[in-house]
Amino acid sequence: MILYTQHQKTNTCKFFVSSKFHSCCCRSNVILLLSRYKFVTSHKALNFKNNQHNQKNIAKVYFSNNVVKNMSILLDKSIQINRTVSLNEEEAYALGTSIRAEIVEMLYKKTMNVFEIAKNLKQAEHDKTTSAIRHHINVLKKAKLIEVVKIEERRGTVMKHYGTSIKLIRLELTDDFEKKYSKEIEKTTLKLKKNLNWLETQIPQHEGKNNPHTQQIMFEIVNRVMTNMFKDNDSQLAS
Repeated sequence: MILYTQHQKTNTCKFFVSSKFHSCCCRSNVILLLSRYKFVTSHKALNFKNNQHNQKNIAKVYFSNNVVKNMSILLDKSIQINRTVSLNEEEAYALGTSIRAEIVEMLYKKTMNVFEIAKNLKQAEHDKTTSAIRHHINVLKKAKLIEVVKIEERRGTVMKHYGTSIKLIRLELTDDFEKKYSKEIEKTTLKLKKNLNWLETQIPQHEGKNNPHTQQIMFEIVNRVMTNMFKDNDSQLAS
């Protein structure tokens, strides 16, 4: 595999070549690739060296300003940060399939055993074997998205019931969301800013000064507050 990076100021290209290939093969492959795109035309234009630290062959290629000028920009898009997603690696993996997301949503409403989960999944057009469902349950348990809330014995068989403290909201935002709710976002930001500034001053009392995870802690506190509000709303709608 060849990965390409360009340093515009020094007119230098670096090609990182996978160490799985023999060095001679790497050299010839890079020369062939560069020659095809008219970066170099001979072996002398390449300067190869082996990086022992990461076991990769690195080729530096020096080319003229004419080549740089001929490179056209096909896309140049500025990105504005407007959302925050809080997930650790295990949570991201666990929610990587729709069936596991379905299970979390089911267990938020009520506790179930594996057979009840299978029945509800079948109604949602997820016809899976019991062993497959147990695998999904174990993945969700490892990520601490669900937990065992009840264990009972039925006719000599131990039956586990699962539940969750996670309210999973699956939402597909429309492309015009930012424009549609821009006023509400701006007004809510102004109202919350004062409370968030106060919250930021309270965290050092528990975590110490200059804590690098202040933003994560603030986000999680606000997350819990929003969850409590949603839970109260859900209770009112159910009653």
